[in-house]
Amino acid sequence: MAESAVAPPPPAAPAATPPPPAPNPAPPIQVTPAAIDAGPAPAPPPKGSARERLFGDLRKKVGAEPREEPTPAPATKKDSPEPSPEPAPEGAAAQPAPSPEPEKGKGKTNPWKLVDEHKAARLKAETELAELRKTMLAPEKAKELTDKAAKLEADWKAAQEELRFTNYAKSEEFKEKYQKPYEESWQKWMSELGELTVQGADGQERPIQPQDLLELVNMPLGKARELADSSFGAFADDVMSARKEIRSLFDAQNKALEQARKDGETRESTRQQQFQQAQHQLASTVKTLWDKSNELVVADEKVGKYFKEVEGDAELNARLKKGYEIADQAFAVNTMDPRLTPEQRQAGVQLHAAVRQRSAAFGRLVYQLEKADATIAELKAELGKYKEATPGAGDRPHQPAPDGAGSARDQVFAALRARAH
Repeated sequence: MAESAVAPPPPAAPAATPPPPAPNPAPPIQVTPAAIDAGPAPAPPPKGSARERLFGDLRKKVGAEPREEPTPAPATKKDSPEPSPEPAPEGAAAQPAPSPEPEKGKGKTNPWKLVDEHKAARLKAETELAELRKTMLAPEKAKELTDKAAKLEADWKAAQEELRFTNYAKSEEFKEKYQKPYEESWQKWMSELGELTVQGADGQERPIQPQDLLELVNMPLGKARELADSSFGAFADDVMSARKEIRSLFDAQNKALEQARKDGETRESTRQQQFQQAQHQLASTVKTLWDKSNELVVADEKVGKYFKEVEGDAELNARLKKGYEIADQAFAVNTMDPRLTPEQRQAGVQLHAAVRQRSAAFGRLVYQLEKADATIAELKAELGKYKEATPGAGDRPHQPAPDGAGSARDQVFAALRARAH
């Protein structure tokens, strides 16, 4: 039987009574859970073992304190025997010893309960992680947004740099370095001088206004001092200090704007020079390519003959020259130039249309001319055969085809037969 946590009362002294009667039959034995010997307590897991780490993690999840191993009770002296329980009265059932009550805060936790709590906590964490991943951007989308933000920032910096030379007063640099301190200075001095009064046009005293201080700022120093002494008396030095600071910040603004204007003019002049140099270089490159391309066309074995002058044929050479003039005029006209008059624009469009039509017809005309040359060469070859042949005595002469009858080829052959011997 397990030892009780509370010591039982000491046994009472036996009374002088007559011998007891014969005992009654023994009462039935009652067994309670506390009376069952559960055997020795399981040994704690070894330090550092997997089981010990598992229980440690479970205790951390539920916030339970590590179980303290029970300290063995000190050994008692042999001459101090453990007091025996008081014998039960005769005829009464044997009462089981009271089971020990667990100490408060030292209760033993069910490990399966810890496992369930651990599973629930893990499920909650996994659910929160899944929800968090839904709100996160995909790496590709994040990279796209990062690149877009970098491009916008670069564009903004370029725009600010351009604004610095074209309209410096609108730039963020000017607002931060010059405009903001100027406005803050006004607010500070109007707050400090707000209790001062001046005499208005109607002769009545009124609080100082920003216009009064601005008037002093725009005055030469001597006149500003006279007006401050006459209007503010003992506070003239304070007003003049405000004038000095505001005037200094205003002059700094004007100086920065003037320097930005000069820098802008220098920058624009440099850009114009660079642009002209680039245009000149580009025009030179285009002219070189133009001349080389025309030379390649004239030197082409198949079509080059159509772009060369023919010795002794003035009409043919004049037509070629006229074609080059039309093409050069068309390439020289920009019909989108706003400086052209309506008549000039119409003439330019007509030139472009003429060059287009001539270019479209060139391939077709070359094909027709080559086809005609092939036919002529074939007829010449056949005519040569007839000139070399002598007709026999019994050959029947062929009658020429009547005028206008038959195809052109038949008429040619008829004429050739009439001349043949």
